[in-house]
Amino acid sequence: MKTTVKILAIIWTLIVCSKITIAQGTIETVIPSEGIKGQQMELVVMATGTQFSNANTNVSFGQGIIINNVIISNSFTLRINISIDPGAVSGSRTLVINSGNQVLNLPNAFEVLTVGNNLMAILEIVPVQTLYASDFDPDNPALAPLLFRVNVMNDQVQRNLKVVFSLLLENEGLLGKAFKSLPATAPLAIVKIDNRQFESYEFSPSSRRILQQVQNTGILPAGTYTYKIEVFDDKNNLLAVTEEQNILTNQSTDIVLISPGNPTDMQPEVISVAQPIFQWISSANQFDLLLFKVEPGQSNTQQILQSMPVFKQLGITGNTLIYPLSAEMLETGKTYAWHIRSYINTAKGNLMVESPLYWFSFSKSNIHNLEIVSFKVTPEQTDLATGGSLQFRVEALNAQGQLVPISPVWKVAPLSEGSVTNNGLFKAGNLPKTIAVVAEYGSFKDYAVVNIKYQSSSNTQFDLMYQLFGNPNNIKQGGNK
Repeated sequence: MKTTVKILAIIWTLIVCSKITIAQGTIETVIPSEGIKGQQMELVVMATGTQFSNANTNVSFGQGIIINNVIISNSFTLRINISIDPGAVSGSRTLVINSGNQVLNLPNAFEVLTVGNNLMAILEIVPVQTLYASDFDPDNPALAPLLFRVNVMNDQVQRNLKVVFSLLLENEGLLGKAFKSLPATAPLAIVKIDNRQFESYEFSPSSRRILQQVQNTGILPAGTYTYKIEVFDDKNNLLAVTEEQNILTNQSTDIVLISPGNPTDMQPEVISVAQPIFQWISSANQFDLLLFKVEPGQSNTQQILQSMPVFKQLGITGNTLIYPLSAEMLETGKTYAWHIRSYINTAKGNLMVESPLYWFSFSKSNIHNLEIVSFKVTPEQTDLATGGSLQFRVEALNAQGQLVPISPVWKVAPLSEGSVTNNGLFKAGNLPKTIAVVAEYGSFKDYAVVNIKYQSSSNTQFDLMYQLFGNPNNIKQGGNK
């Protein structure tokens, strides 16, 4: 009977997973979507329903555009470095991506432009999903994050130009504008600037409320941000306009894996439970769990993700899942990797969010703790300021309700968001995050949830906006300019 159940489970897995392998993905955006002849540039391509892999992903924009390099940022995002031949034909191009069994096409994905007839501006967004107040150093504007680049390509007339950048947030409207003068721009000149090189600013009333929110939380609000570039001459004639969008999902993107396993840049955790409890933290409402067997020769996460999962569960509404008895049995000495994916609503539809991979090996434990019947970390949940410390303890009880003296192993998930000593003293990192402090002893494991809250000084409100726009001169002055 068990053999029959196992065979049926394997057949079901093959059927379901084959749908994942051959499902047709969709190219959503190409940023930027235009370039000029002779230009070398980097494009960011975002898709849905894909599992891009370094081993078998090829890209083409047609004749005249050379693909220098393709970097897989994650299973649905590519960074493509291209060179546009000076003799390339002007006009729209179709993007074709071959990845595994998928062939994706997006007509009019990219346009080749010719400099000379009209002044043009190309906006290159550097996609980010999270921006923290701690990303910005008020004393060193040059270290502000690179958010976008602007290429202004003049026509055949020397001009005094002014570049105006507008930042808009979905449902909030205009947050502010930044200005940059380009005097005596030579004919056919190409001028490149980025967000850290603007000269003066003005803020809209709505930006005050957003800045206060950043002051309180340490994180920019989630939403769709529109970056708009306008180029004017010295008579205030509008010569060029372009805009792109960047979606900040912030804490919605955080899927913190707790157990079982370790990140794939560490050795796999050895577990002895045949039906492990998968645990994670996230603010999303519904999840998919995929479990893979790591085969010999699979040296990176993309290769693992490209393989067929041995188990998957869709539409999980909680933050835990007990590995079911009906699933394929874990094999002793084998390594397994798992991750969680979810979906959040954005202005462009559902955006898939994926956790990193955790991996573990299944074996037998050398520690026997049959006397322990209760294992709990205290406090179970707490708020803590960035950089703050808190002592955690484990309460292990036997069947008589008596404390069992143990020395558990402590760790933080994710590892980069704080530290914990061998005695359970936790120190928070500098980012506002929800993390887990985990205690392990043999087959026993429990965790506490820590909401790290932003701790700021009272004078950083305008500094943050100046840093976001990149003002190197009047960062300490505050107010409008």
